[in-house]
Amino acid sequence: MPIRLLRRAGLKVVSVVLAALLWLIVSGEQTVERALRIPLEFTNIPSQLELVGEPPTVVDVRVRGSSGALGRIAAGELVGMVCGRCERPFSLDAKVADLDRHLPPHRRLVEIRLLAIERPYRKTTVFVNLVGLLARHFVMRGCDLAVISGTVRQRALYEHLGFEPFGARVGPAGAEYQPMYLTLEALRVGSESGRTWAQSA
Repeated sequence: MPIRLLRRAGLKVVSVVLAALLWLIVSGEQTVERALRIPLEFTNIPSQLELVGEPPTVVDVRVRGSSGALGRIAAGELVGMVCGRCERPFSLDAKVADLDRHLPPHRRLVEIRLLAIERPYRKTTVFVNLVGLLARHFVMRGCDLAVISGTVRQRALYEHLGFEPFGARVGPAGAEYQPMYLTLEALRVGSESGRTWAQSA
């Protein structure tokens, strides 16, 4: 038995040293918080809506993540995009027959059409902050339920934030999406959970 343990001892020692170095590098990366001033632009405003007063041109946000990831954000760099719509028909109306039958009772529905974040920033609070920004905007417009076609690759993250899957997957093989909904109550719980996820990732 002792002879077996000593077989390829050099390789085993090198493996342990490399694993320890990798652990030190990953665990040693500091989580930081950074304030950013982001230009704000309104596009595709429906003709029946009118912006009252002077709309803001910038929004101040705070993002938290690894020092390496946040250190790479340059002024004016676009790292995430989000878009929602509360006027029907939604894209999910064409993909899921009798969409409302799958949803819990609600007053007004919003469809999140775009939620894209550059890969280095996905495990930071950028994601949670974008969802929060969209939620505040549509809550002010009377929406209390959101639907999304979430990529199946990120299903665990969506569920962590409070999204509930419904119906069958849509889209072609290799690019499948899961219809999901999010209630206001789940959003409040999921936002805190999402912040914890981003801070610990």
